Amino acid sequence: MSKVRGWETVFVGIDLAWGPRNRTGVVAAAGGSVVDSRTVVSDDQICDWLDPYMGCPVLVAIDAPLIVRNPAGTSRPCDRKISKVFGASHAGAHSANLGLAAFSDSVRAERLARRLGLSTDPYIQPGQPVRRMIEVYPHPAMVSLFGLSYTLKYKAKRGRSMVDRRQAFAALIAHLERLTISDPPLSVATAPRWDELRDSLVVATSDGQLDLIEDELDAYMCAYIGFYYWTHGASRCRVVGDVETGYIVTPVTPAIGAALDAVVLETPVRRVRKDGVVPRQSTNAVRLAPTRARQIAPTPAGQCGCGCGGPVRNRYRPGHDARHKEGLIRAALAGQVEAETRLTDLGWSKFLESRRASGRWG
Repeated sequence: MSKVRGWETVFVGIDLAWGPRNRTGVVAAAGGSVVDSRTVVSDDQICDWLDPYMGCPVLVAIDAPLIVRNPAGTSRPCDRKISKVFGASHAGAHSANLGLAAFSDSVRAERLARRLGLSTDPYIQPGQPVRRMIEVYPHPAMVSLFGLSYTLKYKAKRGRSMVDRRQAFAALIAHLERLTISDPPLSVATAPRWDELRDSLVVATSDGQLDLIEDELDAYMCAYIGFYYWTHGASRCRVVGDVETGYIVTPVTPAIGAALDAVVLETPVRRVRKDGVVPRQSTNAVRLAPTRARQIAPTPAGQCGCGCGGPVRNRYRPGHDARHKEGLIRAALAGQVEAETRLTDLGWSKFLESRRASGRWG
């Protein structure tokens, strides 16, 4: 670890594995340079690595669900909003909910924040000393910061060749090295391990060897997102969501920022309970409160649920349920929030989560 001056803000990037047995990439940057990076596994290892920086102002940008309160079979409002705006670029968010095995005990990222004594409130004053942990997501950030039409396909997926992955990794490394001419500038080549990471890409002969550098490179991106947000605040970033239901901090272009603003300001649907009482809306509903998308019109009784109009005794004609499900999944992946809501209503959200996890968007 390189020495950091006590008054400098340290920007830490963590690509956190959802489980404590898998690799987690960690990166620390200060003074416009990356000072350390590596891969660790356990919570103890993460905290031990962070300990030398905890005497400084610190902003930890973590790629993992940080606040998860929603029940099984649902998705966080912030995940839906990110997917609606970034889905067409293949940068939709994975749905996080308390029904997932990774959160059966507790939310790992939130547990780490408490252990480190870091606030998880994302609202900061740019350029001021902080002690925070915020949730970020590298893929939407890459789309905004690097001007990409689609995400870089460097992760291992079915049907993705090693040659394709190597090219995508090379593009990611090139983008990271060009951060020296960005605003704010960051030099990644100052990291003691940077040359080793670059060499690992060149000599890799298997997908497994490429996997060894993936988490660490994602952590570099996380550290820069934190640095970028601390520098520019809301002028070039958005906090999508809130501290009650979960949020994601992401850099934006003017066009993407406007699109996210429009999604955030969508009017929530006011539901009426069976007793006729309209539930009270949160006082910060317009700011970033959870909303539910407009429902797809229900299918008339006696007609096939896919909308084909055919008569049925049950919900679907033979084979039409699969067709309907596939259509809704494709629409949700393209960013249509109402389609994701319909999948949840039909109990099919797990299939959408599986498709997102597999990387098969078409």
